[in-house]
Amino acid sequence: MAGNSLKQGRGPGGGPDGARGGVQGWIVWAWVIALVLSGAYTAWWFVLAREIEQRAADALEGRASWAELTVTGWPYRLTVAATSLSAPLPGGGQLSADRFAVTTSPFNLRLWVLDRAEGLRVRIGNGPARRVEARLLAGSVRAGVLRWCRAA
Repeated sequence: MAGNSLKQGRGPGGGPDGARGGVQGWIVWAWVIALVLSGAYTAWWFVLAREIEQRAADALEGRASWAELTVTGWPYRLTVAATSLSAPLPGGGQLSADRFAVTTSPFNLRLWVLDRAEGLRVRIGNGPARRVEARLLAGSVRAGVLRWCRAA
């Protein structure tokens, strides 16, 4: 019977000796490549997050105080959040927040966006601390101080 591939020495995959066909091989390789690239990106993101957390802590050390500093947002963003943040203002005064967070893209570390400022209070000079109330408080900063990120 000419139509039966098993009697002609072909395996179930259609190839000689049972080898898989070309389409199935490409699907396997596509999955392998996708897993390798996904793993590499994940490792790079966590190394970058650790570096940003360390540099933020170093930059704030001695200038501000906080209870906890974290970096979250995998896989599409990096959010640096500080709880119980207190920082001096230029010219005197104090800025404090229960939770303060800024966000950036892992592919554009020069643009940081104010993501959250809960319980924001400002004290100007020796005056009383005033609560900042706003329905929407947003801002962005373009920073050129992160020279180390150009190589990333």
